[in-house]
Amino acid sequence: MENKLVFEKKELSDYTNKVLGISGENEQEMLIFLFEDGFVDGTCYLELEFPNGSKYSIETKKDKENECYKLEVKNSLLKKDGIIKMQLKIIQETAVWKSVLFEMYVLEAINAVESIEEDYPNFVTRIDTRMQEIEIGFKQLDEKVDNLNVPTKEEKENWNNKVDSEEGKGLSSNDFTDDDKNKLDSLDKYDDTEIKELIKSLQNALLERYLKSETFSKEEIKELINAVSTMTIEKVDSLPTQNISTTTIYLVPSEKVKENNVYDEFIYVSENWETIGSTEIDLSNYVTIEMLNQAISNIDLSGYVTRDEVNDLIADEVIVSDTEPSGDWKLWIDTSVDGDKKLADGLPIKEMTGGEGTILPNVYYVWGEMAELAITLGELNDDKCTKEYCFEFRSGGVATMLTMDSGIKWVSEPHVEANKTYQVSILNGIGVMIGA
Repeated sequence: MENKLVFEKKELSDYTNKVLGISGENEQEMLIFLFEDGFVDGTCYLELEFPNGSKYSIETKKDKENECYKLEVKNSLLKKDGIIKMQLKIIQETAVWKSVLFEMYVLEAINAVESIEEDYPNFVTRIDTRMQEIEIGFKQLDEKVDNLNVPTKEEKENWNNKVDSEEGKGLSSNDFTDDDKNKLDSLDKYDDTEIKELIKSLQNALLERYLKSETFSKEEIKELINAVSTMTIEKVDSLPTQNISTTTIYLVPSEKVKENNVYDEFIYVSENWETIGSTEIDLSNYVTIEMLNQAISNIDLSGYVTRDEVNDLIADEVIVSDTEPSGDWKLWIDTSVDGDKKLADGLPIKEMTGGEGTILPNVYYVWGEMAELAITLGELNDDKCTKEYCFEFRSGGVATMLTMDSGIKWVSEPHVEANKTYQVSILNGIGVMIGA
């Protein structure tokens, strides 16, 4: 039969919004089997072999209107990574139609606990279980034959040596007995119809599912598996025309790309060359080092103040003492302030809770881990004191949402990241935030 099986995964008019695989955790997709050269009508089974070696035969649903067979892909088919080997068999009255072998790749298994038996309770048959049933049938046949009332060889010899009765003559003690006659009578009345029907049903079962011309022996299956496992790669100038290996991937120089050693990949299947890919790598969407350096060089940082410039600005104008200094100064850190805790530079520490607060100058405020933090700068009625606002907070697993006065000019635009501790200093309207 010339028909070729086509495996399609696409949206049909009556199978829309179906997703196969990880993205939708298998939202009940369908395998749809179409025919290029006319629909093959019959009882259709899909035989599967899983990566662990287990084999099943599942009856598929016939759709005569669309001339196809369908199988709903349930979770148990996608619960293990690997290759599922498949073959479609259609049983007709006088023949068995068989497709080519094909494979379905499960690249990433879904999280499923259902078994094949649970997902397909009314259709699935283990091939090895069917073989056991046939073996049991033959065993029952042997038992029926053994229980037949068939005469032994010795009994048959006794019948051959019997003496016929003649009128007026008697029989010796070795003459033919009534029991012997009854056995012969039972043979005449024996009905072997039941055994003939059992033999015929077993023959039909074997013919239906295990035709020699449509199946493989254990050794043949091993050879097929070994052929797959010994796939090789060969680089050639052009595709060969003789001595072609069906287990070799041929690399031929690409006609589209003439540089960088780019090759097209071919494999010989069913007496035809099939293109399976290319060694070309598309880097058009990647940034080169030259492009990155050019982009950085174009960034204008003239409007920003560096950390060194800030340090130089305040280095000679910060005074730390317990008495008010004389002369010109911009920042006095008073070490005489009472408090249980002080920083090394003399600022008192104030531990804070809650997601918002007003802070005063020249006091170091400390928050713990905060999801949100809103800070307002308070006023201090002391024109002689330089006003520096200082605080610290911890950003947890989710970055803290920080809200500050919009009038602050930042040395570097503040950006809060998760799992970091941040220290903030605002002096003369210029803010610096450092996280570590």
